[in-house]
Amino acid sequence: MNVIIFCSPLYDEIITLCLDLGELDGAIAIVADMETTGITVPDQTLDKVISARQSNESPRLEHEEPPSSSESS
Repeated sequence: MNVIIFCSPLYDEIITLCLDLGELDGAIAIVADMETTGITVPDQTLDKVISARQSNESPRLEHEEPPSSSESS
């Protein structure tokens, strides 16, 4: 018989705090450990971690582009 254990709100809060503090690696490690031990991670929590990782990999997308060097003063 397989037992599915769902993520408690405490785990979700800890993962959210890691993301808020910029500790992306910590959040990923917690999610990985939870999945390894059989704890089901809610889709919303996974979405938060994936979004944070994607925005961390491509930070230029949301920031202002550097000024063009072709402009003269």
